[in-house]
Amino acid sequence: MFAIDSFSRFRKAIMRLGFRSSFVWVLLAVVAAQQSAGAQGRNDDRNPRPSRNSRPLRADDAEMRLDTTVAVDKGTIVDLSATDGRIIVRGWDRNEVEIHAVSASGELQFSRTARSLRLEARRSGRSNTLDATMTIRVPLNTRVVVGTMLGNVEVLDVHGEVDATLQSGDVIIRGASGRTAVSNVSGSINVSDVDGALRVNAITGKIKLSDVRGDIEVVSSSGDVELRDLPGNSVQIQVIQGDITYEGALSRSGKYEFNTHSGAVHLFLPDSTKGTINMQSFSGLLHSSFPVTLLPGAGTARALTGSVRQLNGRALSLNQQQRVEIGGGNGAQVTISTFNGDVHINRGPRRQ
Repeated sequence: MFAIDSFSRFRKAIMRLGFRSSFVWVLLAVVAAQQSAGAQGRNDDRNPRPSRNSRPLRADDAEMRLDTTVAVDKGTIVDLSATDGRIIVRGWDRNEVEIHAVSASGELQFSRTARSLRLEARRSGRSNTLDATMTIRVPLNTRVVVGTMLGNVEVLDVHGEVDATLQSGDVIIRGASGRTAVSNVSGSINVSDVDGALRVNAITGKIKLSDVRGDIEVVSSSGDVELRDLPGNSVQIQVIQGDITYEGALSRSGKYEFNTHSGAVHLFLPDSTKGTINMQSFSGLLHSSFPVTLLPGAGTARALTGSVRQLNGRALSLNQQQRVEIGGGNGAQVTISTFNGDVHINRGPRRQ
């Protein structure tokens, strides 16, 4: 697990409070984003800072370019940052880092050590604007650390760990492996085809995750979350304001937690789904196109005539905890909590 101990204890304490206060949820999301940003800047063995022997390339209201190819050893960390600009990183099967960088008005600073390679685009003292573009090729299995203050990021098919931190901009990550972490204050997040654990901290913006084969933890303040085909053993989604949509099969041994304070939860599941769903909402209803079985003993508001009861398509109030089985149970364990929002369990894929 890569959560910081102090933050982990804080998060668990907040989760025990449920949805009694929106303020603590906002605080949770902000702390999460700050922790992720702070972790990136920490000078540890996984993310060493380059030496001070760096080469600044300065511009006086003129375009500045850097085009170079550098041979690197296995395990070299590539660290890229821009005050204002676009960063595109792709993997390839060479033991070289290829750099094409241009700054319309600013400074490019390049440095390297035995363990890291760093490129930074930032404003010069004479310029109030910076429009930089970096296009980078890295060896497969390279760890990439990338960040922008204002600008978009794409990290594609590197097959290594990715750590992305943005203040304002969109981020796309595809084809990573190992630990992947994304922190974004404002902008969309799109992550797919990841073979490993994923952590996402966001303040505002839409989040889309698909085909992530590892444990997932998402904390977001505002924005819809769309999920597809997440076969990991642990999926935890926490949103203050926004809908949560999951489409695809559930892992038989998986534990899924979908929590939103203000928003609905939509599940689009195959006919063969087996599992148990625990649900509760302050002012929401359950709508199911599955022939689910309502189990007793979970705080239901009315007495049950037998050990089970079929809903037969009727909406069920969730103002007290309810527990249902799909396909006879004995599968995935799903927990859903909303304060103001319905739960929809749908058969088959989502209709676009």
